[in-house]
Amino acid sequence: MNKYLRSFFLFIIPSFMLKKLKIGKVGFSIILVDDWQSVPSARIGHFNFIKCQALHMEEHAQIGHLNLAMGYVKILLEKNSYIGNFNSFHAKKHKSKCYSLPYLRLHQSAKIMGHHYLDLIQSID
Repeated sequence: MNKYLRSFFLFIIPSFMLKKLKIGKVGFSIILVDDWQSVPSARIGHFNFIKCQALHMEEHAQIGHLNLAMGYVKILLEKNSYIGNFNSFHAKKHKSKCYSLPYLRLHQSAKIMGHHYLDLIQSID
């Protein structure tokens, strides 16, 4: 599905209907992701702007409110991991010829709380 069309439907459709479609609970957020994998127990809060290459969310993974994720990066949230509120993640805007795709991986039960800025030029594991 086109990422812009998917983002529009995620923004418009109420979260209780998305949960019935087994997508997960998504607040009023703009999510422009080429490769998105999520389970029904995953949650994304309100007013997030996520524009990245890939977003993979496992069981009970959560993204809080008012987060900004931009660039050519892959975000992997394992079981029970959590990104809090007011965080900012930035990477290069285009694919680099020299390096592989950088990623942010939060392992099981790992947390990034609030008001953090992460520069994802290289991977964070």
